[in-house]
Amino acid sequence: MAELPELTVYAEALAPLLVGRAFRSVEVHEPRVLRGVAPEPFQAAVTGRRVTAVARRGKTLALALDAGPRIDVHLMLGGEPYWLAPGASDATARVPLPVLTLYREDGARLVFSDRHFDLLKPGDAKMWAGLDRKERGGLDPLTPAFTVAALAGLCARNKLWPIKTVLCDQRLIAGLGNAYRLPHDGGGDRAGPRGHRDHAGGGHRGPPATGRDGAAPRRAQARVLPRPPSGAQALSPLRRQDPHGVAS
Repeated sequence: MAELPELTVYAEALAPLLVGRAFRSVEVHEPRVLRGVAPEPFQAAVTGRRVTAVARRGKTLALALDAGPRIDVHLMLGGEPYWLAPGASDATARVPLPVLTLYREDGARLVFSDRHFDLLKPGDAKMWAGLDRKERGGLDPLTPAFTVAALAGLCARNKLWPIKTVLCDQRLIAGLGNAYRLPHDGGGDRAGPRGHRDHAGGGHRGPPATGRDGAAPRRAQARVLPRPPSGAQALSPLRRQDPHGVAS
């Protein structure tokens, strides 16, 4: 699932491509991708609007529009954004299973793809897009408000929860999830000052080593950012391609 690091990079890559530019049209390839709005009202709300900002909101990618609603996109497990430069052909791009396309005024396209919309995967979690969707807003880890004291306060108020639950609950901390969790998240790994379970051996290893601030040093599990198939245009977490289909 795309989380804080991926969405931050997507937003940074999309901002120079979209801010100040208008959407000429919208194509909804898969109506099920829309949440809380039908295709026609979504197209009417977005078409002709100019993008004023691109940012991450928790686990969603947000595109702010002038004098209009905000486009919110949650990539879930398999959603991926692709950027097609003006003049790029669909045959060259080969975007897998596009579900939503936003056309910039000059013909460039932001295409969202999700293989989980395949009919052979009916139960898989699918990406969604909507207008002014409400995101459960906890503390954002990239803001000054997210301090050691703030994290300690969250743990103290939820001391019976596993530390993974505290970190991944979007009502408490916005943007983190299973991809960037603690390597040990068993029943003994609590938010309070207790030991954690050794899953490999099944034993109890006692309290972890702590730093000067009392917080246990943890190593996040890194994720490889998704790469589109050969020929698809891209942003920086993706790959970029010119109208002739040459990826860079």
